Amino acid sequence: MKGLFIKDFFLAFRNSRSLLIFTFICLVMSLSMDPVFGVGYGILLMGTLALGTLTYDEYDNGFPFLMSLPINARTYIREKFLFCFLAEMIGAAAGVLFSLLASLIRKQPIVLEDYLSFAAGMLPALYLMQSLMIALQLKFGAEKSRLVMMIVYGGFAGIAIFVGSMKDQLLPKLSGTIAFLQGQPALLLLGTLLLIFLLLVGLLYIVSVKIMENKEF
Repeated sequence: MKGLFIKDFFLAFRNSRSLLIFTFICLVMSLSMDPVFGVGYGILLMGTLALGTLTYDEYDNGFPFLMSLPINARTYIREKFLFCFLAEMIGAAAGVLFSLLASLIRKQPIVLEDYLSFAAGMLPALYLMQSLMIALQLKFGAEKSRLVMMIVYGGFAGIAIFVGSMKDQLLPKLSGTIAFLQGQPALLLLGTLLLIFLLLVGLLYIVSVKIMENKEF
């Protein structure tokens, strides 16, 4: 797996241009908007660079070569999930630093807790999206997976619009559930959300492994 990590690192950052663009965009977004948004862009950009290594692996019939090495589908998918998570963690750390720098430049009060809490909320959401993209790209390829993802996003947007239009009717029916959740300890709610997150990521990992194992090389 160490060799796969080295390969992906050089694919994602094969030249200094990627790092320069990443630095420039994070700094500009932190300076032009609320500095906390730099954290989100840092996570998103690093995750996108990491996911791009999957496209490079597919290019020019690369999977048959990779599978001829002493690795299997499970090892490949495990490394890809870990590499994307590590990249997003690095993006979160860089985003926090850029947000702090932007706050100093703009002479705004530094609220480190806000930056860290925003990163803690963005990381699971974006990593879940990355995990879904890995499964979709393995199944449909780079081009078709983007179309499928747009359809998924459109479906979520449609649900959100529908729920928003029906909120006056739905809120009274959900008031009991909301009150019940508000009465639960914060640690219990966080633990439940973490468990759901891990189950979803685990499911997408298993699906990705099955897709990779069923590929014909």
